[in-house]
Amino acid sequence: MPTIYSNAPLGNNPYQRMIYSRFDDYEVRVVRLNAFYAGELPAAREGDIYWIHWETVEFGSPKNEVPIAERFQKIDAGLSELKQQGVKIVWTVHNFHPHNSARDMEAIHEGRKILVRLADKIHVHTPYAEDLLAKTYGIPAHKLVHVAHPSYLGVYEPLDATMARRDVLPSAENRRFVHIGKVQENRGGQFMWKALKSLHLRDQSWELDISGAVIAGERRGQQAIREMSNVRFHDRYLPDDELRDIVASCHICVAPFSRILTSGSVNLALTFGLPVIGPNTQALVDHLPEQVRHFLYVDGNPRGMMFQMRKAIDLDDEDLLAMKATCINHAYEIRPEMQSEALKTALDVRVS
Repeated sequence: MPTIYSNAPLGNNPYQRMIYSRFDDYEVRVVRLNAFYAGELPAAREGDIYWIHWETVEFGSPKNEVPIAERFQKIDAGLSELKQQGVKIVWTVHNFHPHNSARDMEAIHEGRKILVRLADKIHVHTPYAEDLLAKTYGIPAHKLVHVAHPSYLGVYEPLDATMARRDVLPSAENRRFVHIGKVQENRGGQFMWKALKSLHLRDQSWELDISGAVIAGERRGQQAIREMSNVRFHDRYLPDDELRDIVASCHICVAPFSRILTSGSVNLALTFGLPVIGPNTQALVDHLPEQVRHFLYVDGNPRGMMFQMRKAIDLDDEDLLAMKATCINHAYEIRPEMQSEALKTALDVRVS
């Protein structure tokens, strides 16, 4: 049986399980890039895949005790040896900027240059990412593979259960918003606090669930938000069923993400039929069906975010229901097995 060696633990994030779901003739094992520093390469064979995810973590860690030059020399040598053994090198690009601003961006760029040279295929999720990576690193077109981030249909509950939600709005006295994921620098935390303070002064009824930890640098200004009775913080790890219940009980997703390349949070919202309020960036636009791009605002403008939330509060339920159906239909089109199959075809991998 051929093997996919991934540099990233499978963990609680379902992403890898989703995109490998049609690679059922492959075994999946984890071999971190830092194993290369000690010359501990996987016992790979021709037809295997070494698949790299979230490279910003390993390339940009300021705590790494191995000097940068030696680190990249070892990675270069290890990946080159795997290629000589007939292993296909695949890199999925999740972010351009690291989530953690403490990461060494210069080191990340140097590491990516190795991947650009050695990867057989470079997988991106959006046309914006494809264009940005090609221009920044001079990646030839034949290496780039564009397959959208899958939705989460069938992950948090059976597919049929989610599809049954398509024609019914969650029952709630007020318009309910949700923020999915950590509140941090590249996710517009400070803008959200300002927008919520302004919205709180308006004579409208609304609720917000923040389902993710608030990173230390984003805690300034949040105390006033925590004192609002209509805002609930779930700043801990949420089991799948709890996260599902929170998202499915809401009407609109608030995603003030300024510096994203890909957003699983947005795709999770779309999976449960939630239109998205967020900055009008090409990265976010590429995630959304054309019919539900009603709630975009000028990037970096808290008043714009507040205005779009007010517009969503006043939205007629019939119009919101139509948007919900559009979102779930889109999620069905990019359900995990479809995207995994598309990747398998694009990578031209061995089929049993």
